[in-house]
Amino acid sequence: FDSYYLSVVDESDFQTENIEVDSLLKNYEKNCGGDLKSLFKRVGSGAREEYEKSEIRGDKHSHKFLKRLKRCPQQCIRYEWNGEPFFITKPSKDQQRELTCPNCRSQCVFELQLMPPLVNYLHNSHGDSSEFGTVIIFTCKDSCWSSNQRLMEETSIVQSDPDSHLFK
Repeated sequence: FDSYYLSVVDESDFQTENIEVDSLLKNYEKNCGGDLKSLFKRVGSGAREEYEKSEIRGDKHSHKFLKRLKRCPQQCIRYEWNGEPFFITKPSKDQQRELTCPNCRSQCVFELQLMPPLVNYLHNSHGDSSEFGTVIIFTCKDSCWSSNQRLMEETSIVQSDPDSHLFK
């Protein structure tokens, strides 16, 4: 594969949008003297309807994955040792089982995830490309590898893009 430079950014840097929105909403309430709930109520002939979020239709895993990817659409790799992976589709029973290290039999934990935008950059010297929805990598919680080991087997889960059938 061709090599690329990756810029590392903390995901929390992309959460400023919510802070700005909250600040604007508070300023509105302060300046207009009303609460925001009144904006989301419809008054007419005595009937009142509260604003409701629309129910998620379709695959909840895909929705959650895409919502998270929206924070930083160019994100190629997501790193969060001992964190939670984001599945692009509902994980199979095999993908939900507790993973153990093939070397020491200790528990494996989530370490990093290859995200869909990375597909655009994965071309080998022959011009071939790779396709995936997401690749989730788990590593040994006890970091059992030793300094004389050159390679360590890790566990990965590859989920295809749920819309891949549309691209053929």
